Amino acid sequence: MIVRMKKVALICLLEHREEALHALRKLGVLHVESGSLAESDDRAAIERQMQEVARARTILSAREPSTDETTSTAEPQNSPEQLVEEANLLDKQLKDIASYRQGLLHARELLEPWGDFSPELLDQLRCDGISVLLCEGTETDIDKVPEDAGFKIIGKDGNKVCFAVFADRHLDDAGLPVARLPEGLSLHDVDTNIAGADEKLREIGARLDAMSAANAKVENLLASLGHRLEFAICRDGMIAEGVLACIRGYCPVPLAASLSKAAEAHGWGLMLDDPSDRDTPPTFIKTPKLIESSKAIFDFIGITPGYREWDISASFLFFFTLFFGMIFGDAGYGAIFLALAVFAKLKFGKRRSLRLSLNLFLLLSTATLFWGVVTGNYFAIPAENLPSWMRGLEWFTDPVLKDKHIQLLCFGIAAVHLSFARFWKASLVLNSTRALGEIGWGLVLWANFFVARKLIVYPESEWPLTLISAFYGVGIVFVVVFGVDWKKLDEAFGFLFGLSGSFVDLLSYIRLFAVGLSSYYIAKSFNDMGLMILGVSSNALLTPLLVLAMVVVILFGHVLNVLLGMLGVLVHGIRLNTLEFSNHMGLQWLGHLYSPFRDEDAAAGNGA
Repeated sequence: MIVRMKKVALICLLEHREEALHALRKLGVLHVESGSLAESDDRAAIERQMQEVARARTILSAREPSTDETTSTAEPQNSPEQLVEEANLLDKQLKDIASYRQGLLHARELLEPWGDFSPELLDQLRCDGISVLLCEGTETDIDKVPEDAGFKIIGKDGNKVCFAVFADRHLDDAGLPVARLPEGLSLHDVDTNIAGADEKLREIGARLDAMSAANAKVENLLASLGHRLEFAICRDGMIAEGVLACIRGYCPVPLAASLSKAAEAHGWGLMLDDPSDRDTPPTFIKTPKLIESSKAIFDFIGITPGYREWDISASFLFFFTLFFGMIFGDAGYGAIFLALAVFAKLKFGKRRSLRLSLNLFLLLSTATLFWGVVTGNYFAIPAENLPSWMRGLEWFTDPVLKDKHIQLLCFGIAAVHLSFARFWKASLVLNSTRALGEIGWGLVLWANFFVARKLIVYPESEWPLTLISAFYGVGIVFVVVFGVDWKKLDEAFGFLFGLSGSFVDLLSYIRLFAVGLSSYYIAKSFNDMGLMILGVSSNALLTPLLVLAMVVVILFGHVLNVLLGMLGVLVHGIRLNTLEFSNHMGLQWLGHLYSPFRDEDAAAGNGA
């Protein structure tokens, strides 16, 4: 249920605004809507500090915690601020040294063809009146050496020739391909500097690894700064007029009484009003415990219905669970999932942040197990190799009709799911003729189901023309007369596209059959490959190795299949709820969550 909101305007003395904000934070019921923010030095300082802390957190998160007891035991003595400062400083040094090392590697690449020579010796020769030029070119460039000068080839690399030209006079290098080498560095010097840089990089890396063990301190500091920044934004977003300050926002109707009581106790001015059509209140969904795990799905995919839309948590959870089970469709996978879910529930069930996710995992695992048992699918083992009691319901045991039955079930689920959206919308506007228009769309969807049944599932069966005509006839008349405002061009075109689109939407549910079937055949293919490996040789000495190879292949195949199943759930299971169903329900998912200005203690207290 989406909880109704009150639009709030709270007025206090300007000089007491911080005390008012502290009281509001402790109360924890007001979703603050900040306007334009006034400039403040402390908020800017908090934002800068948060950037530094976030950078340090990223740096330390990328490191492996040190196992050295001498460093790990020393870390708790450092304050979070010291950790942040040192982490950022070390990271800058790391980047500077890495850049310096890269330059050394380039210098080494230039010097390597010349071998290890002393730049000081060349300088000494020049002081003694002997010119030496180090040249790099082709063999034809050697012909450019003056007749009164000597040369020596130092090395060759393909067509490139390194040679030194020397003479007891000044040499003009204009006509010679003089090599551009690092000044004052020998190959030995470069190698020594690279080794020093590597050692320094190792030292800094080891220090960062040791510091990463205390990254939780940095995380806590970042959370604390975020808390302070939220307060500063609320303060700077208050409207100031003379000696008064006003803060605006929204409060759930059931919690408005506590806000009124606090306003009376603190001497605040308070105005509570219903939101207008131009307002965009936050969405606060109060979910019954039975379907509370649906929050984990919405949080994961990051969608929220608008304040004036509808809470479809129950429908979403039911059909998503059904889709999940059909896409995986394997009792073996379901049993493994369920065992993992029970273990995780026992191990981590007391963690509040994981409670909903673990409950959802239990539900989805049970659905997968149930659907696998119903269809007789256990790790894609052929039905003839299973005991009779494991072959599933009789409706799914006939290998010829099994696929047709599942296809029919998919179209049936589509008709139920989509028409439920239309009938639900009709129930919301019972006092309007638009309700008949929504009922008309529901009848059209069921007519589409009968058409799909005849054309796709059972083409050999007779056409139920009377039934189809009745559903299409009544449905289209209801939509044309009551469901379309013909004065609006978008609704007129929407009707024409909606008729064909409704059939396409119903057909799209065949993806549940297709993805489930592909999952079965992927698992079966790897099972067959594993058995083929086992039959490669009858040599008893090779049997253990072949068994091991078979297990590896089959295990790899099933793990891959599970990963593809997860992707299938994300792409198809969620889509059918958020696109096909939502289109028929009229949901746009444009809402933003109710997020009250509060302390953590207040969050636990009011249950929001």
